[in-house]
Amino acid sequence: MEKHPQIENLDNLISSVWEEIFSSQEAKKYGSTLMSKDKRLFAVYMTQVYHYAYHTARNLGLAGANLFTNDLKLMHHFFEHALGEVGHEKMAFNDLKELGVPFKSENEIPPALPATEVLISYVKYLSISEKPYRCLGYHYWIEQPYNYILTFMQALEHTMGLEKRHMSFYLQHSLIDQKHGKDIQDIVVQICIIDEQWNEIREVCRTSLWLMFRVLQDVITEYEQLADNKSGEFKILNHIPH
Repeated sequence: MEKHPQIENLDNLISSVWEEIFSSQEAKKYGSTLMSKDKRLFAVYMTQVYHYAYHTARNLGLAGANLFTNDLKLMHHFFEHALGEVGHEKMAFNDLKELGVPFKSENEIPPALPATEVLISYVKYLSISEKPYRCLGYHYWIEQPYNYILTFMQALEHTMGLEKRHMSFYLQHSLIDQKHGKDIQDIVVQICIIDEQWNEIREVCRTSLWLMFRVLQDVITEYEQLADNKSGEFKILNHIPH
């Protein structure tokens, strides 16, 4: 089936940003150091996945309840999508426990890093703003990132010696998000009537992708602190064999 021209433009934008991210110095640094073999790096990242996944259903609920969400199809989409995301952070929590982190409860998960807090706050702002449909720009790419990062995740699995039980969040989402990705494509095409709206969706895509890159930069920095025994809040991750 032929893509809507604006969807094709959106996909091209997302692809180009991912290419920039993977060609960055951080990406090259990852591949040329021991961090590519240390499960603690993956664990630091999964703590951040836990935090932004925790807020996903809540931010979608805020967008649905937003009084400026006056299109019933969009309102229905937000609430249905929110229901589908409830509790997904627990998969990240379980992956961390499978890695060997001795959590007794979710209260022991290390905190959201600064860039993660910014990303969560940005999506929340969009959800409660006068144009809540703009948050579709974030949900559009985060529900279907696998064309871009699947090869990287497979390499991660190999170099770190990860098992499927360590990666349930990604493995299960790769199936769940096939439906979510199609649903978001459909609703974006229905909601975006004028060029200005498409421009806003593209801008949110670009901005939120680069905010996610900042999350990855923070993850690497925190891992380096952990590897140098200088990280207090993440030291529980040292229980993971490395």
